[in-house]
Amino acid sequence: MLMYLLLVWILLWDSKKENLNAWILRTIIVIFSIIFGGFIEILQERYCYPRTGDWLDWLADCIGVLIGLLMWIIGYKWYERRMA
Repeated sequence: MLMYLLLVWILLWDSKKENLNAWILRTIIVIFSIIFGGFIEILQERYCYPRTGDWLDWLADCIGVLIGLLMWIIGYKWYERRMA
């Protein structure tokens, strides 16, 4: 969960440089992170023998993504108010 929380933070931090709508970028980042987590679970199940793919692992990845997004939104709003 922590790995995906950090993944979302890094992608959101890097996306600040883009001139696109913030909500569109956030949506793309969340969808990408969730699909990436599912893809990793499928790869583990098929190609990494002693490891197995698990739906609960993927659920933890998704929860990490959502917590990371919420923490980013709250922290960024705080940062903007403090700098204003």
